[in-house]
Amino acid sequence: MAAVTISFRTKVRDVYNADGTLSHRVVTVPEFKRSHIECMAAARSSRVFGGFANSDLFPAIMAQHLNAAFGLSPHSRTVRLHNLPPCIRVDTSGYLAEFSFTVADELRASPELYRTAGALPDHATQGGTL
Repeated sequence: MAAVTISFRTKVRDVYNADGTLSHRVVTVPEFKRSHIECMAAARSSRVFGGFANSDLFPAIMAQHLNAAFGLSPHSRTVRLHNLPPCIRVDTSGYLAEFSFTVADELRASPELYRTAGALPDHATQGGTL
């Protein structure tokens, strides 16, 4: 089965210490929309998401996977670039950074699978399964 790929572009911001040295770089992850799916045909043919691809529930279902992969809380949409899990590919060569994340059919079962890929902090799985 085809894996569903979520991609988006956003601006990278620098965060500085009080003495003016660079502390870290952050990005704000946007709210998920259908336009972030690279190939809706893959979403429709997916064994997990196929039944939801054309429904109003689909953006919320995919947003859960995106939030779990980035380790986002409902209150903060900011992520440090050096804390990204290995399952997220980033290209920062241009003005806007390009992010790409593949949601395979096997990754729907629980957040534990994202944690084993290095994606979730321990506190992110307190709410149950995806």
